[in-house]
Amino acid sequence: MRPLSPVEPPSPSPGVPRRSACIGLALSIGCGAPVGSYIPPGYHPDTVYRVFFVGDSITADYEESPIAPDLSYPSLLVAADRTTRGDVYWEGSSERNLYAHFPEIERSYNLAMPGAVAADLDAQVGDFLAQIDHIEGRVPNGAPPSDPADRLGETLVLVTIGGNDSQDLLSMAGGANMTTGHGRRLGARIGADLKRMQSQLEESFPEGVWLYAANVYEPTGRGNRGGPCMPAGAAIFTDELARGTNKALREAAEESRFAMLDSHGLFMDHGYGATDPAANPADAEAREPAHWFADCIHPNARGQHALREMFLDAVLGPLESGGR
Repeated sequence: MRPLSPVEPPSPSPGVPRRSACIGLALSIGCGAPVGSYIPPGYHPDTVYRVFFVGDSITADYEESPIAPDLSYPSLLVAADRTTRGDVYWEGSSERNLYAHFPEIERSYNLAMPGAVAADLDAQVGDFLAQIDHIEGRVPNGAPPSDPADRLGETLVLVTIGGNDSQDLLSMAGGANMTTGHGRRLGARIGADLKRMQSQLEESFPEGVWLYAANVYEPTGRGNRGGPCMPAGAAIFTDELARGTNKALREAAEESRFAMLDSHGLFMDHGYGATDPAANPADAEAREPAHWFADCIHPNARGQHALREMFLDAVLGPLESGGR
């Protein structure tokens, strides 16, 4: 996502945070957020051949990222090296990755781009799919694509999108606060783009596509106490806008049967409304820091760990507890 007004990012310190109870709660009641997560019944893969990471800069691997690449949630989920720094930061999490549960994974691709909006998903995925048969070795370079039936294995897709769409809406608001109606219209548009991407992927991978998207979060926290992120007089990401956007996103997921995870609820009490690093520098050194943002929009190392846990819990579902 594109940054808002920058602040001095906290320097994460190695620690041993407890696993937040909010992560588990977010899958059912949204940690105080009114929308919560939606996962279709039984929507958990038994096997995974390839993984796609799609969306904006929360997911993207790029040079200007505010955190080290090996601490991003995609790296924590698919790192081949089990001794990455992410495991040093979060003791006990060395098996909290996709390979530990799906050792058959052969491929992972990060297609996400900084600044992406939902309308970019079609090209982001489509341009890659046009090359995938060559990339995965089914056809030589320059040859026509293979029959989709030849693309073996189930495909897992993890997405963060919508934050830049929200920022664009706010930038056009001229200081006016947004309502639930604004949010519902925005969420319906983002949801339609997600549904188009889902159809595109399902046509390309007939053996199965499992799509898990995060809804739209923001840095101000409960009550929109935005600290340095929302200057006086600016349009703010109100509770009404968040509720409307994420309710429409959930409805899109229910209609098309994919998972919509409540990152908004997950981060609700960990933004600048909870603690401002400038006013509470000791928080960055805490074993369980309250603040999960590296700047006014991107997660710090603790926030990326929370996203790793959120996605992994949703994908595994009852598998981890032996329920299927």
